[in-house]
Amino acid sequence: MFKTCIRILVLFIFILKLAYTQGNNERDLKCVLIEDAQSCIDLAFAKTRAKNYVDALFYFEKACGFQVAEGCVFAGVIHYNDGKNGAKGSLEALEFFKKACTDNNAKGCLFAGLSYSKHVGIPKDSIKALTFFKKACELK
Repeated sequence: MFKTCIRILVLFIFILKLAYTQGNNERDLKCVLIEDAQSCIDLAFAKTRAKNYVDALFYFEKACGFQVAEGCVFAGVIHYNDGKNGAKGSLEALEFFKKACTDNNAKGCLFAGLSYSKHVGIPKDSIKALTFFKKACELK
């Protein structure tokens, strides 16, 4: 039993070492295993540049989960694609924008306000829109 555990541990270390030697895999390991938010953001932008929005969304959502408002904003922007590229649409986008706004991100507040004022898949609510616009202005 002990030998089996040692073999599994050695195999796991070998796989980690192999993954660390390859470009984005290092950031992926940092993002997913070590929960390094900046690695998640870096990977998300790299995936966006490669037009791989499904993976970009995954990493932006991860960063958002680590309390990085920028990740929430960009996850919201991708979701706003109304279901394309793995996105869920404007309602899901609004939730990410509101989370970013709660974390005092002006862009998140601005986009939440726009979501309520544009009336695209979200019930139009001028009062909520104004509230988010006001907070965006306060955050500059």
